Amino acid sequence: MLDYLRKNDPSLELQDLSGFDENFKANLTPYLDFEKQIFGDKIACEENQMIAENIIKWKTIYGDDSKMLKQRINKVYPGIFNEDQLTKIRSRL
Repeated sequence: MLDYLRKNDPSLELQDLSGFDENFKANLTPYLDFEKQIFGDKIACEENQMIAENIIKWKTIYGDDSKMLKQRINKVYPGIFNEDQLTKIRSRL
């Protein structure tokens, strides 16, 4: 993680990071699910990647409140997703 962050801020030191376990783990499961179930091969588009990342972040923030998530998606990205896609986003991703 530190190596990655140092690309943007070379002066960053280990003690500047806090709140992480030593075995920091991340996976791309939500992103890969988004790619497979929502965008398919269109995920390569930078705009679609940004949309996917934003929605994954909002899903983390809103947790189980799928109504709030749907409202946020429709407000920021009106008309992009159909009801079937919104259901998949809210329930499976």
